[in-house]
Amino acid sequence: MKAIFRNFFFVLKRFKTSSILNILGLSVAFAVFSVTLIQVYYDYSYDRSYNKSANIYQLIQLYSDNNRGITMTTPLAKEMSEVFPEIKSYCLIRFISNETFDVINKNGSKQKFTATINNATIGLLDVFTPKILAGDPRQALTQKGKAMISENTAHKFFGNANPIGKMVFFHYDKNPLTIVAVFKDFPKNSSLSNDIFVYLPDDEPNNYNYKGYFEILPRDLNKLTAKINGKRKYGESISQRSNNPKDEFKVKAEFRNLTDMHFDSLKSEGTGSITTTLSLLAIGILTLIIAYINFLNFSIA
Repeated sequence: MKAIFRNFFFVLKRFKTSSILNILGLSVAFAVFSVTLIQVYYDYSYDRSYNKSANIYQLIQLYSDNNRGITMTTPLAKEMSEVFPEIKSYCLIRFISNETFDVINKNGSKQKFTATINNATIGLLDVFTPKILAGDPRQALTQKGKAMISENTAHKFFGNANPIGKMVFFHYDKNPLTIVAVFKDFPKNSSLSNDIFVYLPDDEPNNYNYKGYFEILPRDLNKLTAKINGKRKYGESISQRSNNPKDEFKVKAEFRNLTDMHFDSLKSEGTGSITTTLSLLAIGILTLIIAYINFLNFSIA
């Protein structure tokens, strides 16, 4: 080891220009490669942090006019889980944009905070298995007026104080939410947002405002899809109608693994681009190759 360092400093002292260029070139190349590799890993590990990520599928509705839908109703999801044994559990989520909340601090004064709030069914606990740090999450997902919040949101709202039992208020109508559970934040490369989850009650059968996530074993996927599309109730009769009877679109069901949705090519759901990710990986590798060639050229020169 001493001989290597002695040789390195001898070369650095004897051939300053080429040595400095070599060091700078290799340093920049490794920095670029590291940055691109971090982004590539971020994209390829998207939605893979859940314990059951390999078994979580999202329902896609394929229409005969080449369009598709990614939402469903609460009665449909509930009935499907009861009719088809291949569905181990399911979860419906309604993602809502940021809302403003009033939080009463320890001094008794109100503070305003912005946080995302999501309606979810109790199946969230079985499908996505969030890590519960405190409290009873089942209350939050089965009772109105209760809420489950993430660890970072609890710290933002209440500092280091215990959030269980405390209340936050919707800014626009002053309705209270009682905090009954705290969960560990999902990673940033997840489809699920953090902040606040509240109860999603049964809704009207024509309200397609909810995304459906199903726990299905991969070996049962084809069998389940064939059974659903083979039943008139879940296949051709699931349609969109306008005032014109001719404007009826036949629908087929498809389940896509949640880990594939990030690179969704139709952009109805995906947030990433497989082309961009592969291009970044290629740029990182090409940068290393160019740096190696330059290293050889300067060393020979």
